Amino acid sequence: MAIIPEARDNKLLQCWGKTNSTSTDVSVYHPAIYHMLDVGNVAQVILEKQSSPRWKKILSDLFSFSGDELSKWLPFFIAIHDMGKISASFQRLNKDQLSRLKNAGFTFGREQDLAHTEISRNFIWYEWPKNSSCEISEPFRKVIREVVGGHHGKFPSPGNLKGIYDQIRFEEPHEWFDLRQEAFSLLLDTFPIRVDLSKIQPENISAAVMELTGFTILCDWIGSDQLYFLPHSDIGFEDYKNI
Repeated sequence: MAIIPEARDNKLLQCWGKTNSTSTDVSVYHPAIYHMLDVGNVAQVILEKQSSPRWKKILSDLFSFSGDELSKWLPFFIAIHDMGKISASFQRLNKDQLSRLKNAGFTFGREQDLAHTEISRNFIWYEWPKNSSCEISEPFRKVIREVVGGHHGKFPSPGNLKGIYDQIRFEEPHEWFDLRQEAFSLLLDTFPIRVDLSKIQPENISAAVMELTGFTILCDWIGSDQLYFLPHSDIGFEDYKNI
């Protein structure tokens, strides 16, 4: 069971995922963990009974699950698409937010030139929590690894994976690894897996990557619309979940 972050000074909740272009107040931002929660919830809604059957049909055929069963495991894997935003590399991209985080006691190590999609991909392959209740097969891990790496429309080079791992390991302070682990636990508690994970065995990995990447892009696009998903840096995790 993950510890629920409630205080505004909780480090995980201070990691921004989206900023507000209409505000100069650095305290106004959308935490990365909330954005991932938003996108996971969008996936949940699309997979519900009352929604269009289009995506359910595509994904059911791909993974040999019924449409109803998809909603019992897939939203979690969509939610973790942006785990790489919880990183020194991404959090330093906005200079004002970087100053805020440094004042809050975050450490950044050496400057990195890594896209958050590359760090998300590294998380899936090298940082997946050990002894987790969410143990997945290697073929499906490969699918999720490529989906999180390519959900902005460009897939990273497969040959870069080990180099990125080494760069993160030697240049990023360990607290960022711990924050990603914390985010994983919170999202798994929020979107519990209610199927036998050993059954998630896509027969065609390439097809699974492309179809699931398309679905993730759709959910991410909807979950990034600030008309509906406003910045909420001022409330705790449980309160945000219940909005």
